[in-house]
Amino acid sequence: MSSTPAEGSRFRTPVRAITSTLVNRSSPSLPPASQTYEPLVKSVLRYRLSRVFVQAALLCWAVNTVWAVWHLGGLSELGLGGVLVTPFKFTTLFGGASLWISAVTPIIVLRKLFLTPTRTPSSSPQSTLSSALTKKSTQPALVAYALSSVAVAFLHVYVQTDADGLSVFVKSKKHPQYLNGKFLFLVVSQLVVSLSFLFRNILKDRFAFRWVGMSSRSPSPILEIVVSFFVAVVSTTACIPLASFLFGFGRMVVLPVLYQLPFIPVFLRPFTAHFLLKRGPYTLALPFMHVGLLARAWFVGLTTLFLWESAEVMFEGIISEPVPVTTSSSTPASTITLLVSGITSSDPIMKYFAYAELARVTMGGTASAQAHRQALFGNDSKGGSALWGVFVREALVVLGKDYQVLVRRGAPPPPPAPTSTPKANSGSGFAPFSSTFGSSTTGLPSTPAKKPQDPFGTPLHLLKPTHSILKSSSNRRGMSPVLATFGSDGPLEKAVERVVDAQSVPELFRSVSASTSPSTILSTSQAVSTPTAKPAAAPSPGFTSKLTNALLARVEVVYGMYAPEFVKEEVGRVGRWWRWERVGRRVDVCWVGMREVDRVVLDVLTSLVCASLTEDTYGVVQRDLPKIIEAIVSFLFAVEDAQAELLKGIVPPDAGANTDGGEGADDEEREEREKGSEAVSYVGDALKDSLARIVRTFGDRLTAFRFPPRVAGKVQGFMDFCATTAI
Repeated sequence: MSSTPAEGSRFRTPVRAITSTLVNRSSPSLPPASQTYEPLVKSVLRYRLSRVFVQAALLCWAVNTVWAVWHLGGLSELGLGGVLVTPFKFTTLFGGASLWISAVTPIIVLRKLFLTPTRTPSSSPQSTLSSALTKKSTQPALVAYALSSVAVAFLHVYVQTDADGLSVFVKSKKHPQYLNGKFLFLVVSQLVVSLSFLFRNILKDRFAFRWVGMSSRSPSPILEIVVSFFVAVVSTTACIPLASFLFGFGRMVVLPVLYQLPFIPVFLRPFTAHFLLKRGPYTLALPFMHVGLLARAWFVGLTTLFLWESAEVMFEGIISEPVPVTTSSSTPASTITLLVSGITSSDPIMKYFAYAELARVTMGGTASAQAHRQALFGNDSKGGSALWGVFVREALVVLGKDYQVLVRRGAPPPPPAPTSTPKANSGSGFAPFSSTFGSSTTGLPSTPAKKPQDPFGTPLHLLKPTHSILKSSSNRRGMSPVLATFGSDGPLEKAVERVVDAQSVPELFRSVSASTSPSTILSTSQAVSTPTAKPAAAPSPGFTSKLTNALLARVEVVYGMYAPEFVKEEVGRVGRWWRWERVGRRVDVCWVGMREVDRVVLDVLTSLVCASLTEDTYGVVQRDLPKIIEAIVSFLFAVEDAQAELLKGIVPPDAGANTDGGEGADDEEREEREKGSEAVSYVGDALKDSLARIVRTFGDRLTAFRFPPRVAGKVQGFMDFCATTAI
């Protein structure tokens, strides 16, 4: 009887099913880049930033040593021993530290706070300045530069030299509160230096991330410091005459006008009354009577600009270098998971660093690179298939966005046309897509859906060279169940996508039809962007605007009546330079602004595709090969159209000069269009190299795939060219 309950309990206990580990092995957790990759990159950049602070501190110490030796009399007064001891004196060290805090630290902090991945979409100095005035970084930069320049002036007067006659107030027992004119001139010159530096940074778009190719090497730090010195010399030489003019204008015009206003002279007279005395008028010969002051202002401005320029190039050097975050002790699977997580970052800079390091660890013939590639392909049965799906999706999305920007010629995307709510699409698991490079805003459906009509991987006939690449794709046959299961769009991949919560793959790179040509898209964009409603009435100008316009009109009349002809010609030339829209700049920034990222993405993507021919055990990469080739060819067509549009507008040198700007204007326009063509060809060369790399690797095996006619014709041309060069 004791065995009966045991037997009964055995039959009453529910039998638990054996859990399968197949999906778990193919579905690794892929945390967001903000939790895994970005903290590592930021830690590396923080270390590099500390290195920049140390280098800048050493430079400030060296500059202050030069000032101290000069103030003490130089080698003739100190001797060789005194010169060698001066750098280690307390006053020299304190002055160098003060110079580092006041001149270098604000520049580096500003660059760190306002660093942006996007460049200013402007093509002329006028539009660049107008755009800069609307940015939130311009006003803090102006205040920081002005305060830093004035602080350097105070340090020079009271710490570095302690020169007589340069104090803030004049040494007078009767009027000890009178401001010293020499010190005011030094402050005015420093403010002009700060304005010139801000103007230079605006034109150079310094707060934007400097996109450089991974193959380009950073210049030598010594060379950068020498270049910064010469730039500071030229800028300071141009600032001193302007400072002299502004100081004289303020003394002769602004200050007397202020004394005519009510209440203001009560506050100005105790400090500035001596500037209105007859014995102290400002004349054109006054600066030449104070050559020593001009020289001192020049050297102080040179010091300020040199330290600022050096800090800028130091920061650009450390931020633009590749950021390796993986170690040799980590396993290939963990490294690939980290980097694939990094390319999903929403920050373009982080995405760029992730692609660059992924290229470093996967490209090459070493055993380590092969192990990392196999981990990405899924040969180690630890989720590589899912990682490859995420990687190829993100790569095609990056290329697709830049393709759309190039097709629209940098114009913003048109707003979606108002349509009625479409019915639920029960025939596809994905939402419909609108364009060749369209992106989907919806994820995977919450309910099971039928098989898509046009899946991500084009059905292939493996290794059947009897079929021509130009044949129609109507007679397609399905793949074997094994390959369909392990493909990047198979059931396992779809299950992984639900776990990873990635964006659905857009229907990328169909054949380039007339509906997606640049002219059609541009006309559609213009038609959509044309407002139908009446524009709002402009507000009436206020008193300040009316007064400013009246003064400008009066100045223009006086200028037209009394200005010499050569002055008018020079002013007109400067005005044309200021307003001239540069085609090369517009193409560089607006059309192919992310070309360095595209090149890195193409290199790593096609290198992995070529390596998959011999290393991809399950064929997950080759399932995506048709879409990758269509992406490259479609992008190449857009590049060729853009180059043809740029070269079409080039006037031949023997065509004669135009009536507006003459032969010089034609040469400048031709040069700008050639610069734009070179910027576009940077992407075109990368696309051609990528397509040629795939064609050379796969050869006649590409006949097993089916492409749209236009794409197939381009691929066939590359195959014929590679076959001809091989012979």
